[in-house]
Amino acid sequence: MTLLDALRAQAATRPDAVALLAPDRAPRTYAQLVHDIEALAARVRAAHAGVDDCVVVVLPNGADLALACLATMTAAMCAPLAVDLPRAQYRDEFDRLRPALVVAGDDQHVVHDVAAERGLPILTWTVPRDGVVFDEEHDPGRVALVLSTSGTTSRPKVVPLRDAQLRASATNVATTLQLTADDRGLVLMPLSHIHGLVAGLLAPLLAGGSVVCTPGFRADRFLAWLDQCRPTWYTAVPTIHQAVLDVVTSPGVDVKGRLRFVRSSSASLPVRVLEQLEAAFAAPVVEAYGMTEAAHQMTSNPLPPAVRKPGTVGIPAGPEVTVLATTGEIVIRGETVIQGYADDPDATAAAFTKDGWFRTGDLGRVDDDGYLTITGRIKELINRGGEKVAPREVEDVLLSHPDVVHAVAFAVPHPRLGEEVGAAVVLRAGATVTAPQLRMLLAHRVAPYKVPRRVVAVDELPRGRTGKLQRTGLAAALGLEPSAGTARPRPAPPADDLEARVADIWQRVLALDERPGVDEDFFDLGGDSLHASEVLFAIADELGVHVPATVFFDGASVRTMADAVRVPRPTADEIAVVDVQPDGDQAPLCCLLRGGSVVIARHFARALERQRPVLGLWAPRMHGRRGDAGSIEEIAAECVTALRAARPHGPYVLFGHSLGGVVMYETAQQLTRAGERVDRLVLADAVHPDVTRREHDRRHSTVYRARKLFSRKGPSVIAFRVRRALGRLPERPAAYVPGSDVVLDWSAASERERNYDPVPATFPVTVLATRGYLDLAGPTLGWAPVLSPPYDVHEVPGDHNTMLGEPHVHVLAAEVQRAIGRPTG
Repeated sequence: MTLLDALRAQAATRPDAVALLAPDRAPRTYAQLVHDIEALAARVRAAHAGVDDCVVVVLPNGADLALACLATMTAAMCAPLAVDLPRAQYRDEFDRLRPALVVAGDDQHVVHDVAAERGLPILTWTVPRDGVVFDEEHDPGRVALVLSTSGTTSRPKVVPLRDAQLRASATNVATTLQLTADDRGLVLMPLSHIHGLVAGLLAPLLAGGSVVCTPGFRADRFLAWLDQCRPTWYTAVPTIHQAVLDVVTSPGVDVKGRLRFVRSSSASLPVRVLEQLEAAFAAPVVEAYGMTEAAHQMTSNPLPPAVRKPGTVGIPAGPEVTVLATTGEIVIRGETVIQGYADDPDATAAAFTKDGWFRTGDLGRVDDDGYLTITGRIKELINRGGEKVAPREVEDVLLSHPDVVHAVAFAVPHPRLGEEVGAAVVLRAGATVTAPQLRMLLAHRVAPYKVPRRVVAVDELPRGRTGKLQRTGLAAALGLEPSAGTARPRPAPPADDLEARVADIWQRVLALDERPGVDEDFFDLGGDSLHASEVLFAIADELGVHVPATVFFDGASVRTMADAVRVPRPTADEIAVVDVQPDGDQAPLCCLLRGGSVVIARHFARALERQRPVLGLWAPRMHGRRGDAGSIEEIAAECVTALRAARPHGPYVLFGHSLGGVVMYETAQQLTRAGERVDRLVLADAVHPDVTRREHDRRHSTVYRARKLFSRKGPSVIAFRVRRALGRLPERPAAYVPGSDVVLDWSAASERERNYDPVPATFPVTVLATRGYLDLAGPTLGWAPVLSPPYDVHEVPGDHNTMLGEPHVHVLAAEVQRAIGRPTG
């Protein structure tokens, strides 16, 4: 049986039943529909278009295009094209499809011109009024439809679909959706694409129902169409669903109970949008998975009472579907799947596995119940220095934020990593979320290397005609791609064996594809403070030299680091102030970070706005041995002296991390007592000494020691701990930490902190804390008793150490920037 045979059967049993409707037009019955199809097919044949010829159809979306497609598929190979393509694209499509005939409206002037250029005959569209009957035999095995792929990730290919494949896929859709003669579908999708043709048009007609052919989606007409045409369902892409949602959730609008269900396909539907649609219509929303090469539907979530799983595309609903264990790629096979592309043997060979499975190019996973989740697309994967990032994973997290309407993640060229992750979002009207806040959201939900370095807000995202996001060229369009004229100079090679060994360490730690040049900047190569510590550890381990982190003060290269290895620099004991970031005309941000080092401050400064200078306090004495460094008050006094030497008068803006925060608190007190103004102190994972004292007492309690002693099985471990407890083993030794430039005495630092009693603050304070420290020390890290309200407390991603590394340092910097009065966007 062919498509025409199926429609003839409906006309024979239900001739007066409504088949085709359009807003403001008289409905067509099944008898009239079949008559029109046969008459139009006869006109196509009369224009010398044979069964194996391609006929291009260019008409506006609506009932006329539906009739033209049905008729042309009956008589020849139908190739519908959109009416608004540019002239050059019509030329490309005509050259690719090589049509024998063009069917177009008399107002399609560009199409007429291009057809005339190519010497092609044109059949001007008119609705048939004669009684010509098309009575030729129709072969279900012949090609009835040819469509071009979207070409968003590769050059377009021509997909030939047979009559039997279209009928089978439409039947699969009708079965999945339990369509009956009582159902009426609202066609919002273009009929020049497989989604609109198969799911929107053919499926309801084969089920004996009716179809409302709109001129295309119009948000301002949607409610009127619901009232006028009384559809029971519609199918669309997520962009249309989002626009529908904006309409049906407007004040005074109530569409509950108007539809039996809603269907989504062709792109990922955010779970949030699905849930809001279901609430608005009080009807289930089912998400399906389809592609042109499978005549549309491949999987679908079922309707209730069967289980629907939002976030998945359901279970197989047509061809066989599986996921390759080796690559995670989704592959399909079955009667609806094409046997190959038209006149493209290379593309055909690449599209199939050796055992006949068609490669969809999508990545996915199947759960224990057989439900498929699409995780990305192979050709869209971002290769960040060897780490693969699926854009959809990033997009799903961004779309979970209520202020984000649309999101796209994409590759940004990087001179060393190859590709970096970028993202663009469309925000709803009145949105307050900022780019740093979205990065924070991502930092909590995905691996660090997947967090985009830039999140850009735009008014609209580029999409193909099927609603799919177009990532190609987006980085360049947003100005994130390096200029083509700025070629990267050839890196200078090592001059000797030592430089070569240092370069090899850099290459390993930074995961570079090749050895860096000896003059390239460490941070420009993707390094951060954590990488810096790794490099210094490796140099100490492999070359036997403790290079101080001061090598990073003014930027580090392989050459300067090799020089530091040749002539180790002595580490000064006194506190010093380093001009980490000199640009800007505002009051500088004075930083004292973990270990009293400025290597971390330098990387942190790179994440801040350039309008504010950054001064780094180099305070190796902060973690010095007992008796060497003095009390918190004495160390703070040295910091005050160093700061006032660099900047005699305020206002001062201070930032301290960990023990550095406690020192900076006392520094702010002493500056205030000296009559200087402190505009703000920002504390990052810096706990009040009461918390340190409490933890110290707990850890030295008998119960804690007993639990710790016997926390593992094994006599040797217990014996070791007993000897340690009895004092027969030394305490934890002081440790050299490269990021600190000094030998750190952790127990002495802890004792110094426990002996400090902060007095109430007379300056504004912001507390930034990671989740681990909030769980340990409470919502203000213990500072509430000495802070005057209002004070700010904000959670930041990462842990005590990684909050200062990639990618969390950017969120931390944004929160610091917000606190000191210059919010980033």
